[in-house]
Amino acid sequence: MQYVANNLVPIVHDGCVDYEGSTNVRYSIICYFSATDDCGNEAEEVFTVLNIVDNTAPVTPEAPEEENVQCASEVSAPIELTALDDCQGPITVSPSEVITPGECDNQFTMVRTWTFIDACGNDSSVSQTINVIDETAPILSGLPDSELTLNCQDEHPELPLVIADDNCDLNVQVEFTEVYTGFQPDPEAYETCEGIQPLNASADWSMALFGLPGHDDEEAYYNTIFSQVSFYDDNGNGLEALLTGTVYDQSNPNGGWHMYIPLTAGMGWDAWSAIEGNSYKDDFNLAGNAYLDWTYYLVNSEGAYVEGWGDLEGSYLDISHTPIDNSIGWQHGVGANNVGPHFGLGGWMAFEGFYQNTSLEIAEDVQGAGDVAIDLNCCPTYLFTRIWTAIDCVGNESSFSQEITVLGTDAQAALFCLADFNFDGYRTTNDLAILLIDYGCFSGDCACDLTGDGFTSSADLGIFLALYGIPCENADSED
Repeated sequence: MQYVANNLVPIVHDGCVDYEGSTNVRYSIICYFSATDDCGNEAEEVFTVLNIVDNTAPVTPEAPEEENVQCASEVSAPIELTALDDCQGPITVSPSEVITPGECDNQFTMVRTWTFIDACGNDSSVSQTINVIDETAPILSGLPDSELTLNCQDEHPELPLVIADDNCDLNVQVEFTEVYTGFQPDPEAYETCEGIQPLNASADWSMALFGLPGHDDEEAYYNTIFSQVSFYDDNGNGLEALLTGTVYDQSNPNGGWHMYIPLTAGMGWDAWSAIEGNSYKDDFNLAGNAYLDWTYYLVNSEGAYVEGWGDLEGSYLDISHTPIDNSIGWQHGVGANNVGPHFGLGGWMAFEGFYQNTSLEIAEDVQGAGDVAIDLNCCPTYLFTRIWTAIDCVGNESSFSQEITVLGTDAQAALFCLADFNFDGYRTTNDLAILLIDYGCFSGDCACDLTGDGFTSSADLGIFLALYGIPCENADSED
């Protein structure tokens, strides 16, 4: 039998179709045959269909390299990609993006995918990963010097305008803080003074509480770790002041009190003495006529307290004024603390509350009275730090610190003068009052010893009178 192909008919389908039992058919060929046997007999013409099937996905181009950028604005635009296919026909490209967000606009991962689909639906794809992560901290500008030294009489410098520039974030704010080491002037006060243990005093304590169990005769005495007093103008209820600080127990330095004692109704001697029954305290005859220049306060019992720390933690005593008739006030001025000749603050109080002393195994309600006596240095040496910080959305941080040292009068060589007993930078009648209080001191360790002989005598008075009226800043180097 002999078969002869008489005709071949190609068919190009419109796309990719199902045809004659096959799927994904791109092309078909119909073959017509005739058959003749050895005897010359011919069969009817027959045909068969040959389908060309496309099951192969397009061949993708090389994927773009992974990208790492800092800002969302730096992400490149998608590029055009084309694939190759074994069969002729259109290839559809479908780009897409999937974003996995981070904590802010400049922290995310983007995956770009290009999908290629031929006419038969065969598909392939390539992907590119883009990582957006801002690792650059803001840059601060307009910064001051990193260190600065002032004298306590100087005003604190105005804050400079510090700004932050960021590579990505246009809304970075600059945060400002001030951190003080110990002494911290209150900007609302007209004066803030450091409270110190009384010097050359008739008492070796700065606070005493009478009526506390566990102490000899129930008398507890405390020394100053740190304290300060801020003085405020009259806001309608007389002059005001605030004593804060920390003291420790002389018999047990592992415990003590934090003080918060607001004072109110402050007035001078003329107004104070005009109130019937009012007087002042000068138990050791130290004040002379200085009481005429003192300011007299009452304890503001609404909010006055001492709170225990260390072995006294858990203790809390409400503080009120004593005597209850307010005839004696808290005294502020030269010789005013009632135990020593220096510029200071002294007062008397009643207490009531809970007292806990773990070292003595005491926990009970108490009430009693107490005294406070401190010297005041209104021009002390102290430190503070100004800090500017900028943090962008991702958390990159820039910070700058300026360390400012404020020199008190005792640390200012140019301003120190021999006869400035109250350390205010001047030689005035206030210093003369201190000298006269100390006059006749022969202990060998006298407060107003100008000659260096250990005593306060007429020789010291002569030196003071010779220097009186000369500004401290004009004193010679020997002063």
